[in-house]
Amino acid sequence: MITAFALLFCFQGEGYFERVSPYIFNGDVRSLPRMAGWKPGDPLFEIPRRSGNDALVEPQNVPAQIDPLLSPQRIYDQSGLLGGLQILQNVAGQANTGSNVPDANGQAGLTYYIQVVNRFQTSPLRFGTAVQIYNKSDMSLAAGPFVLDTLGSGDCSAGLGDPCVIWDYQAERWIISEMSRTKLSLCVYVSQTADPLSGGWFHYSFNPPNALDYPHIAVWGDSYIVTTNENKQAIYA
Repeated sequence: MITAFALLFCFQGEGYFERVSPYIFNGDVRSLPRMAGWKPGDPLFEIPRRSGNDALVEPQNVPAQIDPLLSPQRIYDQSGLLGGLQILQNVAGQANTGSNVPDANGQAGLTYYIQVVNRFQTSPLRFGTAVQIYNKSDMSLAAGPFVLDTLGSGDCSAGLGDPCVIWDYQAERWIISEMSRTKLSLCVYVSQTADPLSGGWFHYSFNPPNALDYPHIAVWGDSYIVTTNENKQAIYA
C-alpha cells in the first residue's frame, strides 16, 4: 500500500535533487466547486502567453464538429485489422475551454476515465487545469469540471496548466501534473487509492533549477520519469 512518502527528483547533468513531503487532501472531489463553462464572446486566455502579447484575444466562434479522424478510424476498425475491435463509447469531453491551447490529455484506469485541459473562466476569474472524471462503464460524468489547484497548497494553489494525467497500473494510482502560476513549480498529484473521487490525494510541489514548460510523465518500474521543455536537456525521475 502506498502511504504518504517523499519523492526525489534529479536534474540530469547538474546533480539537482529535491526531497519533498506531501500536502494531503482527504476530501471528496465531487464536493468541489464546478468550473463555469466558456461562452462565445468571452475572452480567450493564452497558455503559454505569446511573447510580446499581453492582451486577451477575442476568440472565433467555431461551432462544434466531429473529429475528421473518426471516420477513417471506423473504416480501419471494420477492416478486421484490429481483430474486430469496435468503438464502445464516444463521448464529447470538455469543449470551449477558453484557453489557447487547451492541451487536452486523458487516461483510462480500471473503473474511471480522467480528462484534463487548460481552462479559463471570467466570472469568477479562474484559469488552470480543469479535471473531469467519467465512469468507465458508461462514460457518465462522475465529477467535475473542478480546478486541479483546489487539491494543492503553497505555490501550487495557483495552477497555470499544461496538464498531464496517467494511470499507474502497477500501483493502481492516478498521477496528475501541471505547472504553477507563481514560480513555475512542477505540481504533482498522486491519488491515495485507486478511487480518484473520495480516496484522497497527495500533492507534491517541486522547484526545478530552470524554467520548465510542457512537462510529461511516464511510469517506470521504480520511479516516474518526467521530461520538460527547458533551456537544456532535462530528465527528472
